[in-house]
Amino acid sequence: MVQMMNSLLRSPWSIGVCLAHAAAITALWILVFMLDSKLLPGRVWMVLALTWLVWLVATVVAPLEVRRKWTLTVVIGVLIQVPAIPTLYTFLVWWIKGFAP
Repeated sequence: MVQMMNSLLRSPWSIGVCLAHAAAITALWILVFMLDSKLLPGRVWMVLALTWLVWLVATVVAPLEVRRKWTLTVVIGVLIQVPAIPTLYTFLVWWIKGFAP
């Protein structure tokens, strides 16, 4: 598993995919929660947003030379998602407590 993540992180297109994933999460957040679009349910958005954490885990378990390159990418990805983080936190708390919308 770790070997697969390392090969993924070494791929030349993976940084763009990571940042596009973060941008898609924020764009969908704007559509669903700010513009009140019925594009997808909030739970589906939450799962998509949580899958972004795989990039963070992959960075942590990566070798040092790969980790150096990816640290900036992950920071930029988090900054892209800053507007959506409170909503994700709220959904997680609701989901854990058992009264998710």
